[in-house]
Amino acid sequence: MVKFFPQISGLQVLWSSESSLELECIDIQQLRTGEAYTVAVGHWHNKIIYYRYPVSVSSTSDSIEIFNYQRPAEWPDSTKWHFVRGRLLITLTEARRPSSVTWEAEGAREGLLLDPVSEWQYFERAVQTGRVEARGKILVEQTLRPLQALVRKILLSTQRRCLISGCEIEACLEAAHLLPVKNGGDEVTENVVLLRADLHRLFDAGMVSFRVFAGEIRVFAAEEVLAYVRGAAACKQPAIGPISRETESWLSARLEIQPASHHICVCA
Repeated sequence: MVKFFPQISGLQVLWSSESSLELECIDIQQLRTGEAYTVAVGHWHNKIIYYRYPVSVSSTSDSIEIFNYQRPAEWPDSTKWHFVRGRLLITLTEARRPSSVTWEAEGAREGLLLDPVSEWQYFERAVQTGRVEARGKILVEQTLRPLQALVRKILLSTQRRCLISGCEIEACLEAAHLLPVKNGGDEVTENVVLLRADLHRLFDAGMVSFRVFAGEIRVFAAEEVLAYVRGAAACKQPAIGPISRETESWLSARLEIQPASHHICVCA
């Protein structure tokens, strides 16, 4: 069943009809005026479907207007869902938090003010006040969990490319946990990066690692795979940043249980 996900920061809007439920996730802190995507998960006849809405964004200091103008390409034809063009109007506080959300369907005489409890909620980015506790040896899980699939779609709309290679082919990209869930990691965007499938396997095997220097991520690799990773790496951008304090904590926790002191900087 589709529901609100407190683990995902940002605005979440819950849409419902007689035959379906849909949760749309909008990172309003990252939205800028221009073309963008919002990410959604839909529930239809006991099936969960993940997809993205192409949108046009207009942002000011006190409001955001999101125009949904195109049917998601990921919608299966079998759903027979009816796409409605329209605008989502978000009024912001001085801290750029939503105070009201209104939906205006194209051609409608007036907008529909959405309920801030049952129809939309806003979740702050989690701030870690303590140390991340990692446990055991690195455990790899191949099963794709529902929340992980949603996080992957969000990353595809924000990061859009492999952290190491810069690859933008969606079918090649996987959500890699900095600290796996089975080791105490959370299913949140701050604990996940996009990696090309082959590089993800090397990361899980402990042959590729990340370290933080001055708020930026640098890529390291074991000597036996160094040439391969260097060949794949987009070394024109040797450091990725700035990153959040939460992401740095997850990286540090992974290095505690999977040390990589012998690794060599890929883009040195």
